[in-house]
Amino acid sequence: MPSLTENEITQAAAQFLNARLSSQPYPRISDSHPEWDMACAYQIQRAYVALSTTAPRAAVVAGYKAALTTPATQKSMGIDAPVVGVLYAHGLHHATKAVALHDIPKLLLETELGFSLKIPVSSAIADASQLPALIDSCQPMVELSQLGFGDAPPRGVDLVAANSASRGYIRVPACDWRTLDLNGLQVTLKRDGELLHGIASGSVMEDQWQALRWLINQTVSLGYTIKAGQLLMTGLIGGIHPARPGAHLADFGAAGCIAFEIVD
Repeated sequence: MPSLTENEITQAAAQFLNARLSSQPYPRISDSHPEWDMACAYQIQRAYVALSTTAPRAAVVAGYKAALTTPATQKSMGIDAPVVGVLYAHGLHHATKAVALHDIPKLLLETELGFSLKIPVSSAIADASQLPALIDSCQPMVELSQLGFGDAPPRGVDLVAANSASRGYIRVPACDWRTLDLNGLQVTLKRDGELLHGIASGSVMEDQWQALRWLINQTVSLGYTIKAGQLLMTGLIGGIHPARPGAHLADFGAAGCIAFEIVD
């Protein structure tokens, strides 16, 4: 197992931060350091997040997300498990304001569920049956993700080190989740009336509760503490869609809808 020095971690994290702040493509550390593994990538991610929250344009951590939750997306990155990314407060995008593609090149759209907890959590959840007592809110989400690596596709370690394509998200008010089957919601995404996908919400890791438990446990295992009220996005429901201009509707059935517009 490779071991990174503090200097290597800091230098790699600074490269990612400088690329983000200057709107340049992220570096592919899998090319320059093919020996670095996923543990190395998470070390860099932690340092990247720390730098982001202390930089001149300081970011505020708003929560955490699961990414690469399907076998197909994992295979495309050369890994065999989901990964974690950090969400920032500045990533919140209100549905009433159009999303401009010139602000987020190569934007990708995903439908997800978001949760928040009543209390801070810093240790693993033993069983998913414990989760309902911990949940403060649940709401439909649209993730606005961005790989940011230019034309060359990243590998898993690149993606994780660069904070797992975390860019932004759209959320609506919380639903009355206790009256709903969170695995049985029929989730659709349409653009100008054309169906992009339609699938049950329980498709994420085959169960929303297990997906939420995995995300919490993986996040705290990485050394993060989940604060009360922070957002937890459990992963992709349906496909990942390159953003195109048009009127979009993400429909989560009884949980609510998100109507938003994409413009050039």
